[in-house]
Parts: sequence; structure tokens; C-alpha cells
Amino acid sequence: MGTDTLVQEFKGRKDHADYIKRGIAVENNFVQEAKHRDYNIWIASEEQNIREHIDLVLQKYGKTFSVDIKARRTGNKSRTFDDTWIVVEFLNTMGDKGWLYGKADYIVFEREKDFVFCETKDLVNLAHTFVDQKTRVDSYRDAEYKVWGRSYQGKKDLISRMEMSKILELKNTFIWKKTVDISN
Repeated sequence: MGTDTLVQEFKGRKDHADYIKRGIAVENNFVQEAKHRDYNIWIASEEQNIREHIDLVLQKYGKTFSVDIKARRTGNKSRTFDDTWIVVEFLNTMGDKGWLYGKADYIVFEREKDFVFCETKDLVNLAHTFVDQKTRVDSYRDAEYKVWGRSYQGKKDLISRMEMSKILELKNTFIWKKTVDISN
């Protein structure tokens, strides 16, 4: 990968345009952080991104691992970012397995001042331990350890909200403090 290579925007569903744009910006910020740490970086193909939920592959000191990067989420109507809660996706909008079951080695959650790396298998186990998948709620706000989806919009997704603190307690979780000035 060249030193100026960045993740390119791809065409997705029109109702996801803003979400895709924000996600690509976060992925590119992450690429800059990885370069700053002297990682070799490969951008996943569009097929890998969509089917396997892999955004990037990183390599350093002979170790290679893949990541699926999740941008900060808003947790309220005022659209302020919420670093206390994360979202896990059991089923996507088509009703297929969600990104929680992707092939990336790590799910990386963006927060204001860092990136939190969580082993995918650990996150799956955590979600299956704490989320009550039999209790469906009517709003995103109420999906704390319960499931919610947008069936009212004809979508088949199933998501839940979990506290970031639970992820931080996992043995294999680690953090990259943001060191590169990525402010817009």
C-alpha cells in the first residue's frame, strides 16, 4: 500500500449515504493512526467489506490481523456522540447475519480520544451472555441489553446496545490513543 492510500467511498443504499460517508472518514482517520504506528495496511476489497465485514488488514512485526471499524454513534435525538454505549448487530437490514458474526479478527470502536480493539469472538460471547435476544423493544433508546429492529420500515435488522465498560473489561481488549490530529 502506498503512503497516500486511503479508503475510497463506495456506493451503498441511498438511505445509508451519510452513514457511509462518516464511516469512510473514520476508517481514513484510523489508517492515519496505523501509519503513524508503522503498520503495513491493506484495504479490504468491497466484497470483503460487504460479505466478511473486514475494512482493513494490518501487519507489523510479522503479525497480521483484520479489523472492522465502527464509527462513534449518537445515542439521542440531539445527535451528540455517546462513547458509553456501543451497538451490536445480530442481523443486518436484509435479515442476514450482522457484522457481529463477520470474519474480522477485531471490531474497533471509535471514541473521542481513542480506538478500542475488541476481539470479535470475545464480543460475540459477551453479546450472547448479556443480551436478551428474546425481549424485543420498540425503540433504539430502550435496546439496552435487549433487541430492537426497524421492521416498521420493512427492514429485518436486529441490534442491541451494550455498555462500552463491558468491552473494556475483556482480557484481549486494547486501546490506541489518538495521536494524529484528525480534526476537521
